[in-house]
This record gives sequence, C-alpha cells and structure tokens, in this order.
Amino acid sequence: MENMENLNKAYLSVLDNGKNEDNRLEYLISMYSNKEDISKQDLIDLLNISLIDEWLAEFNYFASYNLSKTDGKSDFDPEFQQHEDEEREHRKMIVDRLRELDSPVPITPLLDFQKLNSNGMKWAQEFNTESAKILLNRYNEELDAIKFYDLVLNVIHRLKETGEFDSTTHQIIKKIKADEETHAKDLRDLLVERNLLETSEDVKVTSDEDEDEQI
Repeated sequence: MENMENLNKAYLSVLDNGKNEDNRLEYLISMYSNKEDISKQDLIDLLNISLIDEWLAEFNYFASYNLSKTDGKSDFDPEFQQHEDEEREHRKMIVDRLRELDSPVPITPLLDFQKLNSNGMKWAQEFNTESAKILLNRYNEELDAIKFYDLVLNVIHRLKETGEFDSTTHQIIKKIKADEETHAKDLRDLLVERNLLETSEDVKVTSDEDEDEQI
C-alpha cells in the first residue's frame, strides 16, 4: 500500500491533467517544457514512468516473436528477441537507480500500466500475427521511446540550474536512449529492405558529442 501511495503522488499531475489527452507523450513534453521549476522529484517521476515503459516494451517484444507467423519472421524474430533482452536490462537499470535514490520502487497494478506509461491509452498490446505489421509497430514504439528519453535528458540538464544535476542517472539514461536509437535503426533497416517504409530517412544514433551540445 505504501508503494501505491507514493506512486499516486508521483503521478498526480499526469493523472489529473493528462489522463484524457489523446497523446500523453506530447502532453508530458509540453508540461515539463513549460514547467518553471524542475526538481529532483520530477526526475524520479519520469523514472517511474520509464520503468513502466520498459516493462511494456519488453512485453511487446516477447509477444512479437511469439505471434509472428508470416513472411519475414525468420529475419525479424532475432531482432525482437535481442531487443526484449535489452529492454529487460533497461528495466533493471532503472530499478537499481531508483533504489540508489532512496525512492520506493512502485509496484504498479497491471490494470494501471496502460494509463501510467508515457503514451497513456495510445499504447497497444500486440495481437497481430502478420510479421510486417508487428515490425512496424515496434519501430513506431522505439521512435516514441527516443522522444521520451530526450525529455528525461532535458529534465536532467535543467537540474543544473538548481545544483541537483545527477550525473549517474544522466549516464544511465544516455545509455538507454542510445540503445533505443539502435533498436529503431535496426528495425528501420529491416522495413526499408522489404519496402515497408515510405521514408528513407535514417535514424540518428546520438554520440556523446551530439548529446553534450544539447546541454
């Protein structure tokens, strides 16, 4: 019960102000961009959201290679399985960091996962059996993950203004974001190879130099 009370406090602004938003991710980006005073608690709130995001990403990758049945399965499944393992590792990294920050790790009821993740009710459990559709779904989810971790990094950078910059969490989130960018690039390459993606725009994997320029 204590964990749930802390979770509810952490998400109070999101649930009260953003639960009916059509696009929770854009709402979060706007909310934190317009927030004048950023605190360490804001970062913890975002880490709690990212924990749920990583659970759901791992779950959908697991579903992807188990449901996939059509052309492309043999090429796509190894990527799905590798990404599932890496999303699981991200989740462990976030849990470990929350503990190091003396923040209770929320035990979230499964029924609340959809309304508490960064995409809210827009997030969808994978039920497709057509391999190409599954691949495109995972690609789009990775693009959203990159946007979310850009937001988390922005909040971390703004903590410099209050002297609360967290270099350890900064390195963890940089690593996770780089992995998500690599995931998106790998999936995009598979989509382009099979003429399943209209755009030829590449996914940029952010280097340390690129990331430093954004600070």
